[in-house]
Amino acid sequence: MTAALRNVSRRNVLKAGAGLVVGIAFAPLLAPAQGSETPLHLPGSLNGNRLLSAWLRVNSNGTVTVFTGKVELGQGIASALAQIAADELDVGYRRINMVTADTSLTPDEGFTAGSQSIEQSGTALRFACAEARQMLLAAAAARLGVQAEFRGFGAARESFEATVAGQADICFLAIEPARAAEIAFTAPYVLIEGVYAVPRDSSLAAVADVDSEGVRIGVKDGSAYDLFLTRTLRHAAIVRGTEGTEAFVTGDLEAAAGVREPMTEFVAAHPEYRLIEGRFMEIAQAVGTVKAKRKETTQFLHEVVEELKANGFVAEALRRSGQTAPVAPPA
Repeated sequence: MTAALRNVSRRNVLKAGAGLVVGIAFAPLLAPAQGSETPLHLPGSLNGNRLLSAWLRVNSNGTVTVFTGKVELGQGIASALAQIAADELDVGYRRINMVTADTSLTPDEGFTAGSQSIEQSGTALRFACAEARQMLLAAAAARLGVQAEFRGFGAARESFEATVAGQADICFLAIEPARAAEIAFTAPYVLIEGVYAVPRDSSLAAVADVDSEGVRIGVKDGSAYDLFLTRTLRHAAIVRGTEGTEAFVTGDLEAAAGVREPMTEFVAAHPEYRLIEGRFMEIAQAVGTVKAKRKETTQFLHEVVEELKANGFVAEALRRSGQTAPVAPPA
């Protein structure tokens, strides 16, 4: 940390944190009791799967991937577990991506037995997500030297609006001209690719093909790629929805736009669709605060982001959480 940064009063910089640096892999949930080699008994399926990283992953785009060893048999377990995770993490339900019963990824929870799935997997997820949220809050508070409070939003647009309205002190958003008019951004800490998905038998083969007459593109309303495509498309039409892939599927559209990681998961779960090779944009994700803040605030945020990039923190967090997005170069 530079001498100039040490002279900044953290009390005057921010009163509370409203976000946290992306992607983190969590340590074991509970260690053995002090003086004992026998681990404490944990509730539900946690007892046999003690690593928090076995249950959830915080992604670079603000979504959370939740893992369960239970199988969806029509009992609605995936929806129920997603709601449990969203409630405990205080994030929007649509930001939860469920991975169920994948032996290479999910915790070993034995067999699926109807209503016992909630008792076993639901209980485990509730404890794991509550523990993860407390760890995130503690990390933010320790960094700023203040008591942190998180506010979860279902979309980047909502986070932007809350920050501008003074309901949050800092935000983690993609740098876009429409936002930069009111938000002072740091240099980016991670670069995320925006990609297109199309039906597998679509004639659209290259990124440039998508901007054509008669092509409708599903996007998440207010997202970075919504703003970018609104500025740059010349021929294709934009169809906005709560989720771009949902608008794409329900509207029988020609293409969907989104962030590479969740779009890759989407086509993996829906083999009738494929990704177009290459990216249509590079999303520069950064930390921001309102321009009305003192210049010491924006300088503090800039210094912290550059330090975390330089010391490998961001790269290691992305690696541990399974993200492929590269760390942005030094500013």
